[in-house]
Amino acid sequence: MKPAACLSAILVCILTLLTTRPAAGEEIVLRPRYRPGDTYRLSLTVITETEATSTDQAGKSVSESVRLHYQASVLVLEVDDAGRPIRERHQSPSLTFERPGESGSLFKEGVAYEVHRKDAITLVAGERRLDAKLERIVGEVLEKQFEHTLEPALVEPGHPVEAGESWPLDESLTRRFLLSRGMRVLELGDPATATLQHASGAGGSSEWVIDYRIPITRFELTRMPPQAEAARSEARLEGQIRLPSGAPGAADARRAPASTVSRLTLRMSGLSGGVAQRQPWSLRSTISVEGSSMGARDVSVSDATAP
Repeated sequence: MKPAACLSAILVCILTLLTTRPAAGEEIVLRPRYRPGDTYRLSLTVITETEATSTDQAGKSVSESVRLHYQASVLVLEVDDAGRPIRERHQSPSLTFERPGESGSLFKEGVAYEVHRKDAITLVAGERRLDAKLERIVGEVLEKQFEHTLEPALVEPGHPVEAGESWPLDESLTRRFLLSRGMRVLELGDPATATLQHASGAGGSSEWVIDYRIPITRFELTRMPPQAEAARSEARLEGQIRLPSGAPGAADARRAPASTVSRLTLRMSGLSGGVAQRQPWSLRSTISVEGSSMGARDVSVSDATAP
């Protein structure tokens, strides 16, 4: 081959590589846009473990562990301008609870109702709202559903990212998200960050995951017992978001993350009681949330047209 022809071939090869190589990073969109008629299978588990001690004369100590698991086949009936469901039909819901020495189910078989998400979560069967206590319990679980929290906006990088890349989390959104979990942050610790990386999935497959961590140096609980004051506090929120199979981009903006896990661990100590009889106390609590929403094309709701 002549030198000129060889040089030409090399240039063509270089141009081909430059124009066909993948983008430097992938755009990540974590909040799916739903449409009326979409269906998905929802699974949510909330585990709360609490230990509280008081060093008064009685030496009180309280330990509690509660596990709530909710699942339902969901039909989207109405969405807002951002594509978030504001009215859904939950078919054959199941809500089970477990605590030491006790377990049970809060629904009978064949139940169906609508979930309205506007100013507050309400559950409606026909023309009537469900029992207030049941509505409150289910509402507290559904409030932690990934798509309906600040978590997607908090963790989304806002620009294309590559595997192994980390980015800082917005401090204002971080504080608002923790406030929704019952914590008023007084001081954050090290910078809150998220990282995109590969992980091994089922059967040895490769998956994209986002890991994030938020250290908190000092905080207050939004609800405290009367006459209780915290002297020391620290907490940590960690989470992982597993993306659907394939590239992490938003090729299908209707698909939710395959699964999400978060774990909030907090410790507090302080004094309680009147001025004359101040008693030390301590609190340790862990709240874990696991969720998955199998996407609109994965599941169809049986009896979806029933009233």
